[in-house]
Amino acid sequence: MIYKFWGVKLAPLHQPGSDELIKCQAMIENTVNRVWTDLSSFEESAANCISDMLLHVASGSYSETIDVTNQFIMHLEVLFNALDFIDLQLISFGSSLNCSREASFVCSQILQFLELLNHPSPTITQDLSSLVTGLAQNLKSLIRIGLSTSLRLEQELEIENTILNFLQYLLALEKKRVWIDGRYWFKENIAQIEQLNITCHQCNLTITEEYYTCRELYWHPSCFQCSVCSEHINYKEPVAFDERNQPICCAVPNQTLFTCTYVSLLQHLLYNLKLHLSQVTNKQALYNKEDNTVLLLGSKRRKSLLGILNKQQQQPTETNKIHLGQVQSSYEIRRAFSMGSSSAPISNLFRKHSKKSPKRASVFSLHGHAFIQTLPSSQDCLLHHVAALSLQPLLNNAVLDTKSSPPAHHPSVLWGKLMTHIKAKNMNEHRIFGVPLSVVVNRDKERTRTKTNAMTCFDFSTGLTASFSENASIPIFIKSLITTILQTDMSVEGVFRKNGNIRQLKLLADSIDKLNDQTLSEQSIGEAQRRLLVNQSPIQLAALLKRYLRELPEPLLTFGLYKLFIQCGKMDNSKHLLHIACCLLPKPNRDTMLMIFCCLKWIGGFSETNRMDICNLARVIAPSVLYSSPPHTCDGELRQGTQDEILVIENLIKYSDDMSVIPPDLIILPIQTDEKKNGQRRLSWIPGKNK
Repeated sequence: MIYKFWGVKLAPLHQPGSDELIKCQAMIENTVNRVWTDLSSFEESAANCISDMLLHVASGSYSETIDVTNQFIMHLEVLFNALDFIDLQLISFGSSLNCSREASFVCSQILQFLELLNHPSPTITQDLSSLVTGLAQNLKSLIRIGLSTSLRLEQELEIENTILNFLQYLLALEKKRVWIDGRYWFKENIAQIEQLNITCHQCNLTITEEYYTCRELYWHPSCFQCSVCSEHINYKEPVAFDERNQPICCAVPNQTLFTCTYVSLLQHLLYNLKLHLSQVTNKQALYNKEDNTVLLLGSKRRKSLLGILNKQQQQPTETNKIHLGQVQSSYEIRRAFSMGSSSAPISNLFRKHSKKSPKRASVFSLHGHAFIQTLPSSQDCLLHHVAALSLQPLLNNAVLDTKSSPPAHHPSVLWGKLMTHIKAKNMNEHRIFGVPLSVVVNRDKERTRTKTNAMTCFDFSTGLTASFSENASIPIFIKSLITTILQTDMSVEGVFRKNGNIRQLKLLADSIDKLNDQTLSEQSIGEAQRRLLVNQSPIQLAALLKRYLRELPEPLLTFGLYKLFIQCGKMDNSKHLLHIACCLLPKPNRDTMLMIFCCLKWIGGFSETNRMDICNLARVIAPSVLYSSPPHTCDGELRQGTQDEILVIENLIKYSDDMSVIPPDLIILPIQTDEKKNGQRRLSWIPGKNK
């Protein structure tokens, strides 16, 4: 009763001796080392498979994609066997392992991936991104469930070596792979699975979960009962069958006995995966490289799925090449992270891609549209002016004029801000919190120009990847924080809605400010910040980001553009107008906004578990980034965002990837006119002209 109500266990009367304690410590250290090495090896191998799946789809390697998918299913097979072992231990204590939801999600996502491979859609990039993200998160959840349940079996139920036995199942992969060219490759071919009609012999319904099987017949566990006495039959005991092939457990002389087999839900899901993969392998419909004719499987590589779709919709442009290159560069980033390379700058990856492309897209490109974050300051300034010219015919001058006039301040508020500025300047000149974005960005640029290290970006959007460009004006702290968030389990319920530990949050913010006061290079500060952030919980990281945004002297979307964003959000073509309005933001504000909103869109992909879809995220974040008055009321409480503000932020998050690209109608052409002034030709910059 004490443990039930208070969670407290009574200490044993026996006091272990020193030798026993040393032996126990050695066993614990051995278990910890096994967990680190075996689980890390399994997770890294599975992550490589997911990365290769995405890479081969982008490059159009159809047969290689099928092979890598088969390798990932092999990972699921050993993991499901390990989970079935844990479930078998729990059944003996009258309990069961609750992992059916995550396992079903993983299998359904692989089936969707194979279906998308055979029938590509125009939104294949977004579909692949969400599938790969969910696949990695659900796989991590399954591993965590198995490990935590194994620990509970050892600690509470006193079943010895449960963790080691669980890890032993995962080591079954060692027999199926070989080390070639710096990584593991699997040598098992795709098994040909015969399709079975798995319907219950008793109720004639299709079986979708666990079942019993004997003599090529199948039963639901609830339907497996004696045809004579209607008692449920223990599948572990031999059973007989009558003339109608109905099981009999009663004593019947001269009857042949048979042994039944129990098939768990995980094994049933695994069978469906292998069956579907076998059917996909046997299909002989592949597109020819020239005329999309049917080829035999594996005879040639199919065209890139992305390229086929783009060719159906439009002529090949520079945009298509950039789009595919972003997928390739994200693979390179993933490889750098997985191999433990901390010295390879992410900027080299972008340079590597630019060398492959015949022409680098810029604001002056006639054939493609670059990401806004990659523009240098000179081109960004030009884009700002063209966006203002483009919006002028669409909106009234009263709205546009607000971009250059700050909001009205009361004398007391102005005096208070002046005193705060004086105190802050005397107290610390290198703070991060409460300092304008432009000041922090310029201060970061004065440090050693060492580029940001590579990070895990293999399952994120291209807009988010572009935020790590060397031209992106984003504070080092924001990059470190977003990097940590992307590597954290954001499926926790209530992330960005819960406030976290306020006291610990203040201490963490003070530590970051003190760290930034030290004379360190950009790379050293980024690594030191990540060391502070990596041990924080997802709730705490989200609360830290909200705190930083709230303490900015000016909101992220600025006071001057508040009316413009609200007006654009109310119009029919709000998405297009908001896109152009974003181009009017100062470069540090816009680049930081795009990085944060792309991250929020990624987090919204886990709404099934964290209960925070894009609408809820916009409702939480809007009061911190878009407001015309101070974010706090007179009582010191955080003000609530209006419906118009929430709608604007929701659209910006939802279309953050599109907002990262230069608007198509803002392509700028140098037009030579016949008019001459002072003996020279005049260049007219005309927005909205395409070739």
